[in-house]
Amino acid sequence: MGSLIGSGLRFVWRMLPLVIYIGAGAGIFLGVKSALYADGALVVDRILIQPSDALTPEETQSIETRWLGSNILAVDLKKIAAQLESDPDVQQALVFRHLPSQLKIEIKKRDPIAFIQFASKGVYGLISEDGMILDTAQTSNASLVTIEAYGLNEKEPRRGRMFEHAGFHEAISFLKAFWSHPLARRETITRIALDHLGNVTITLGSQPKVRLGRYPIERFPALSKILPILESPERTQIDYIDLQFDDVIVKRKDKK
Repeated sequence: MGSLIGSGLRFVWRMLPLVIYIGAGAGIFLGVKSALYADGALVVDRILIQPSDALTPEETQSIETRWLGSNILAVDLKKIAAQLESDPDVQQALVFRHLPSQLKIEIKKRDPIAFIQFASKGVYGLISEDGMILDTAQTSNASLVTIEAYGLNEKEPRRGRMFEHAGFHEAISFLKAFWSHPLARRETITRIALDHLGNVTITLGSQPKVRLGRYPIERFPALSKILPILESPERTQIDYIDLQFDDVIVKRKDKK
């Protein structure tokens, strides 16, 4: 028993310098931290927002009211970013400290890329590239393509809701690629239809519809095959063109 006690005392004695060192280090750290937090030079006196018009005057004032005059080391950068990103218009907010006294906030905003409608007689949503509903409207217009997402058991679009659907993201990827395709100089995509399986169908101008399937961007090589059809008088007689397969399928309207 005596040997065990002796061993324990020797262990404690050997560890004592380390404990003292750690305690001293912690004390120094806390002292330095307290001194920095009390340093009048480390007070936020400017908040730089880029781009300068990314936030409304009211939003800017709210941030300034909360953080101007605060010790810059005590500013919760993640809290500011989360507050800003709670706005559907803001896709990403990055907040940085620039010692001794400046905060910098970089804002990436969302822009509408299309109208979206979940029912043929429902309201329209203005939707961003990543699927965020930015606003709603009673009507659409020719400034943006209209996406028909019928039959997906989706409710009426509302601001701040994220629309997650594989077909939507495939359609947007195709739309952006189309804008840089030679066909875009002659044709405009006016509507995009999505079904519950993720199949994408586009409408060129007022007609025809072009079926592209679940991976529309892979059908770009087939687009050149339909140029003669689009430029011919028979275009008005076409119900749809199917490009999902190696052979182009042209379905003409039924004669009445």
